[in-house]
This record gives sequence, structure tokens and C-alpha cells, in this order.
Amino acid sequence: MFLLIRHLMRIPVLSAVPEGMSSAADGARFLAQAMQDSLAEIEACEMALQKTSNADVKAFSQHMIDQHGQMGREIEQLASRKHLSLPDDVTSEQKSTCEQLSKLSGKEFDRKFMEHNIEDHEKDIKTFSEQAPQIADDDIRAFAEKGVRQLGEHLKMARDVDRRLQA
Repeated sequence: MFLLIRHLMRIPVLSAVPEGMSSAADGARFLAQAMQDSLAEIEACEMALQKTSNADVKAFSQHMIDQHGQMGREIEQLASRKHLSLPDDVTSEQKSTCEQLSKLSGKEFDRKFMEHNIEDHEKDIKTFSEQAPQIADDDIRAFAEKGVRQLGEHLKMARDVDRRLQA
């Protein structure tokens, strides 16, 4: 559904910003990456809602869809105010991850899905934490700093669900 909304909005794709560009470009690149990460999380969690029978995994997935959907809307609003374009699809690596998860089922799916969420949120926290101080735009930097806190909460939830799966 979220991807459909993005397609209906016809938001153009951000072209690649060469390395070493201005800090304004760093903010644009950051928002583009954050959008792709949110889209990928929503896609994986929508799949999880279909594939899992575990109540904890379902609840986690729905919460992530809601949270990353809100995050995506915030990114879109911020990008619009800054006159920046955003990608409307996930990266090839993110597509590959979803394809790999789609081949799994049952408890194996649940374990791999939660492992993926832990690893992905750890990576995102690192990215947001490292990039936030380098972003010149105050609004984009504030979004990144807020994102670190939100992603930390998501990571804690993912670890809690993973622990319950292993019990």
C-alpha cells in the first residue's frame, strides 16, 4: 500500500550524488537512504504478516509498518520542504534480502526475519549516528537525531521478540 501511494504521488527518483559533494548533498543522500530503509522495512514486515503464525512476530511487524510508515511520511514532508526528490523503491540488496526471506517458512522464517531486523536496525542506528553530525541542514540533522532514538526502540523490540522466539 505504501509503495502504491508513493507511485501515485509520482515523486521522482533522487539521482546519485557523487562522493565528496557539499553537506547539502549529504542531507539529500541521507534522506534518500532513510527512505529506502523505511520502504524495505515495510516490505519485509508486510511479508512477515503473511508468513508468520507467531503473535509476537505479527505484533512486531505491524508496529514496524506503522512506525516506518510514519517515518516515511516525515521524510517525504521534509524532502518536499527542501525541494529534494526521493527514491520510490528499495535497493537491489534490500530486494535480495526480501527474496531470501520469502523462501523460508515457519520457525525458520521467524528466526531469520528477526535476525535480519536486529542486524538492519543496528546498521541503521550506526548510519544515522555517524551521518547526523555531518548534515548541515538543521531540519534534516534533527530528523536523523530523532531517528537514532526511534531506531534504538525498534532494536530493543526486535531483540525482545528474538529472545522470546529462542526460549
